[in-house]
Amino acid sequence: MRRTLVAGLLALFVAVLVMGGLWAGILRPRAYVPHVEVPTVDTAPQATYYVSPTGDDENDGRSPERAFATLTRALEVARGGDTVLLLPGVYHEFAEVYNLGQGVEPLVIRGTRADEVVFDGKNRLGSAFQCWECANVHISDLTVQNYRWEGLGIFLSRDVRIQRVRVRHSGTAFHPDVEDGGSGITLVESRNVILEDALVEDVGLRQVEEEMSGNGVNMWRCQDCLVRDVQVRRVQGTGILVEESCRVRVEASRVEAGEMDMGDWWDAGIWLDGGRDVVVEGNVFVNNHGPGIQVSDTEAVYPQGSRGFVVRENRSEGNVFGIYMWNYGVCPPPEDALHLEGNILQGNTQDVQCVPWQCGVGQPCVSPGQDTGC
Repeated sequence: MRRTLVAGLLALFVAVLVMGGLWAGILRPRAYVPHVEVPTVDTAPQATYYVSPTGDDENDGRSPERAFATLTRALEVARGGDTVLLLPGVYHEFAEVYNLGQGVEPLVIRGTRADEVVFDGKNRLGSAFQCWECANVHISDLTVQNYRWEGLGIFLSRDVRIQRVRVRHSGTAFHPDVEDGGSGITLVESRNVILEDALVEDVGLRQVEEEMSGNGVNMWRCQDCLVRDVQVRRVQGTGILVEESCRVRVEASRVEAGEMDMGDWWDAGIWLDGGRDVVVEGNVFVNNHGPGIQVSDTEAVYPQGSRGFVVRENRSEGNVFGIYMWNYGVCPPPEDALHLEGNILQGNTQDVQCVPWQCGVGQPCVSPGQDTGC
């Protein structure tokens, strides 16, 4: 009997726990937190290659005295598990690489310190560094300035980590690879990318043309990505664009003093459009000439896409709009499209602006589609 009683009590206890969990799940808004794998760099590298502006690409790169002259040359020989160490100085280079990394251990590209290692495009070169179809690459501790398309560009890649980088006076021209305005940092169709402790300032198109502007951070069709502790200042366009991306988290970041009035449309401190399961939490958007936060369904894909956005505990202050929402057909947007919680909206010209349809009464901007970007 005791065994039966104990079994009954255990079954009751488990049922209570299960039902409690179910009710908690029902009552509590579900904010997706992406699983982002952090590449480790604690293991000893297989080799270290040195690069210096006073080096020579005919060297073997295996010591500071025999350093290569260019990052491009170092990346021709470096493999997964190796470190490419950029020595202090100013580099004038556009390093464009394909299929970099791919090893079990990350390929590390780092400067001695961000204020000591500077890539300068002299307003002529497109990008300092573009990585196409790369995997397991870690980039850190450098400054990038005066590049036309972007400072750093990651395309069709996975398992990339960017830390302690400074990008300024870049992304000022049309970007031919993404057919859009330039950016400080471009992340396109990539998976498991971590961008943290970055400063992006004075970026974006200097002349807005053909519905293009620019971005501090441009994320398009990214999956399982994290943006943390990123500062964007004086962008001409959108501070952080998350477009047709899924399972993305933006946290502890700040966008300020941006120019976001594009004449016929608004850019924003952060703009969520398309995709799904995006969490924006604990950020600050302040003193921007435009919306601090913008959420839209420009392609009219809801409920297949443009949903699962959670905007929580952010501060939007001193902007034209605290939050601007549009093209969901109703105001406010459906709860499964956009969940707002604990945001501070104050000191804006208008704290909340919602437009059911941006392109006419009852008319979406384009015909409804099924493409969610994921």
